[in-house]
Amino acid sequence: MWADDDELEYKVKRTKFLSGAGCLIVGFILLVLIVVFTVSFSIKVYDKLTEDREMVVSKSPDQNQTIKVKVKGTLTFDDPTVVISYENYKIQRKVSNDRKSLNPSDISISWKNNEEATILLFGEKQAPEVIEFKVPNRGIKSNPFQVVQRELGFIPFEKSESPKHFNIVELRRNTYSKGMSSDYDKVPIEVYCGEVGSDLQKYGEFSGSDKYQMDFFLFTWDDEQHVTITARENNKNEAVDTMKIELK
Repeated sequence: MWADDDELEYKVKRTKFLSGAGCLIVGFILLVLIVVFTVSFSIKVYDKLTEDREMVVSKSPDQNQTIKVKVKGTLTFDDPTVVISYENYKIQRKVSNDRKSLNPSDISISWKNNEEATILLFGEKQAPEVIEFKVPNRGIKSNPFQVVQRELGFIPFEKSESPKHFNIVELRRNTYSKGMSSDYDKVPIEVYCGEVGSDLQKYGEFSGSDKYQMDFFLFTWDDEQHVTITARENNKNEAVDTMKIELK
């Protein structure tokens, strides 16, 4: 009788032991799987974040020359760095963009001919940076990319469409490339208007003064043909100049 009780107790203890060991083994396997998944996922995220992202590929008119622009991958929330390349030649530039990602529209490449091009880099916190490109002579090791400074002319910086998107008003200011000093207080702001998609015509201009700098503009549309532009200083409530426009 006692032998049967001892055997039963042994079987119960053995069953509990095996159950506990089984749980430990299953738990260990699950832990290993979680660790493997976490490491694998972390590696993929790291590779994705540090991977260079291609933004623009531009070919010369004869299709023989190719300029590529990539944004370097990074783990930090810093301003983006672009790498511009042609064959084995590269130039690297940091773009002040308020720590935001760049879009392809922030990069412009225009070809003068089959061997020369102008590259513009735009950022929210910087003037456009100008980089000139010229196909190098074979056998001469000179970088085909050169950072230059120049006046870029009147470039649109603000626009507004009428309520039904039939007409548009655009503000343009004479723009200087990164690194050039300019007195914006004395730079006129030209106003262009017309139908959306058409060649806009100059309507007039705002002229600055030594007392203030116009850097905020409010567009108020009464209807499709009438709009008032209010110029303010540093987004203040007090208007420093206004322009009423009547479109045809």
